[in-house]
Amino acid sequence: MTIRFDKTLYSEKAVKQAIADYASLAVITMTNSPECCVCTIVQSEYPIETTALEFSNYVLNLTVMGEKKE
Repeated sequence: MTIRFDKTLYSEKAVKQAIADYASLAVITMTNSPECCVCTIVQSEYPIETTALEFSNYVLNLTVMGEKKE
């Protein structure tokens, strides 16, 4: 499953942190374009759809928390 995170809305740093934090639960790869971070969930201990939703929420939370610190 592929998820696109628009860089005008989501922090690339947050996406990378989320991938690292999810490493024990899922294999997630990321490619970059000037406009977005494209994440692919290759494998997960849980249903891929559930992992995608939770991962997306986590990236959003990390992005918001990062903005509060700045």
